[in-house]
Amino acid sequence: MKHELVTACKNLHLGYVMEAYEAIAFNDCSQYLLEVLQVELRGREISRIRRLMKKARFPQMKTLEDYDFGAVTFPAHCSRELLTDLAFLERKENVMMLGKVGTGKTHLATAPGVEACRRGYEVRFFRVHDLVAALQDKYQSGTLSRFLRE
Repeated sequence: MKHELVTACKNLHLGYVMEAYEAIAFNDCSQYLLEVLQVELRGREISRIRRLMKKARFPQMKTLEDYDFGAVTFPAHCSRELLTDLAFLERKENVMMLGKVGTGKTHLATAPGVEACRRGYEVRFFRVHDLVAALQDKYQSGTLSRFLRE
């Protein structure tokens, strides 16, 4: 019976059901099926976020919870809230951070990116010199338009 369950889950691409199906308490069949499907959905969501984080290529995982905004000066048209609530994404705006070495720019750039991945956005992290090099390389190889679309 278990072999048939493994085969059925594999054929249906239900990768997380087999990990949890025996531990689910239930009163009726509908409740059990709902719990099993919710386990699968949660597993897929976690996997999707992991894929987005990996694709973003963050140099390290940082969050806004542990960032000290004391040394940050925002321009008039921007604020901490606009950065942390990711409103710039909805407006399709870029964020550029300037400052001396060691002032936390990478942390402040990574943290909203991590949150964006958690919310399902595709993110790419580049240091300026790496982005310029990638743009030059893609231009020379004739794949710049594809790179920009991605």
